Amino acid sequence: MDYCTCGAQAVGRCVAGGEPFCRRECRTYPHTVRDLLAEAGEQPQAEWHGLLCPSCYQDAIEVALPTVARHLLRTEAGSIERVVHRLASRRGWTDSENYNQTLGPDIISAVAGQRPAWLFNSLPRTLAALYATMARSRSLAPRLRVQNEEVSHTPTLFNRHKTTTTVTQLDELRAWPFGYSTDRGFSRRIYVGAEGILLDGDGFGGPIRDGTMTMRGAPGEVRRRLNEMNRKLAEPAHEGYFDGDAVDVLAHAVSRLL
Repeated sequence: MDYCTCGAQAVGRCVAGGEPFCRRECRTYPHTVRDLLAEAGEQPQAEWHGLLCPSCYQDAIEVALPTVARHLLRTEAGSIERVVHRLASRRGWTDSENYNQTLGPDIISAVAGQRPAWLFNSLPRTLAALYATMARSRSLAPRLRVQNEEVSHTPTLFNRHKTTTTVTQLDELRAWPFGYSTDRGFSRRIYVGAEGILLDGDGFGGPIRDGTMTMRGAPGEVRRRLNEMNRKLAEPAHEGYFDGDAVDVLAHAVSRLL
């Protein structure tokens, strides 16, 4: 009985290297790379046709990368940013047929000749960092005016109440905001900062009108929430969960600066 390198029982052997693999480690040639090779008039080498182990799967990608990179540079007019947008909009960042193995960073690094500073394994984080880089180069500052709206009720005669609304200007939120609706009809917003990204679903934010966001609540609590947002937006590690709708919004934001 054969065993995979991970210790699990093998279900087959790699057609290229002959190594046994389990069900989890089984790979096939990535469709994104195959499609790009086809556009370039090429096809994968015969030895990669069939089931592959993880090592040969990665070898197959590396062999194809020079051809893929030349093709993308030619079709996208030499723009690395356009290549990122293309992979994002065509769902080519990960390999959905192979447990979502990440392909984007290898392809982008091959196109660029080195790994750009804004490139991460995560597509949302890459798109956000790329947008921030492009926006700064166009002198677009991440600034959103913020005000606090506090509503108080004061008892008056005959069991009535007087409602008073107090508006206080606060510090700026250092972010570019992007609103969108999910396929389930929920309204959400993404905040892209100089480093990090946030979703308003994390419990932050408020309605935006005429370039000003209104946050409601006690002044001290609102200031704490605003400071927390700015802190997270300055942390590269903070990302949160991003669905496909959010990725589309970020990709569209990048496309507007291309």
